[in-house]
Amino acid sequence: MVARPGSSAQGRERETVVLVHGLWMAGWVLALQGLRIGRCGFDVRLFSYPSVGAGLAENVQRLSRFTAAIDAPRLHFVGHSLGGLLILALLDRYPDTRTGRVVLLGSPYGGSRVARTLARTAAGRMLLGRRSEEHTSELQSH
Repeated sequence: MVARPGSSAQGRERETVVLVHGLWMAGWVLALQGLRIGRCGFDVRLFSYPSVGAGLAENVQRLSRFTAAIDAPRLHFVGHSLGGLLILALLDRYPDTRTGRVVLLGSPYGGSRVARTLARTAAGRMLLGRRSEEHTSELQSH
């Protein structure tokens, strides 16, 4: 028998992976990814947040509260696009987060030309959401 990471066969608790979706999405979008990760022996949690309706600071607080409620010694994170920026902001603001590994999938850490172009018009700003400039500019300053 081959023991999976964090399985009881190794005498440890299952390790937890938190999946964080991107802009214009909801947590269920990563459900298939979560199932696949779960089959590898991990406990998977899907974090859903209002990517357009709230700013970065508010969503980081939501993610912090979400992770604080998870009973696990260490949390691994997978973030898609804006979700990756949210994870990085969480780790910057809350360095005591019980962090294991972090995987960013297509996160615009260095900024996004498309987002900057959209932000120049009223319609584009509506698509990006309120306080969208926080999402792309705050992390570039680090």
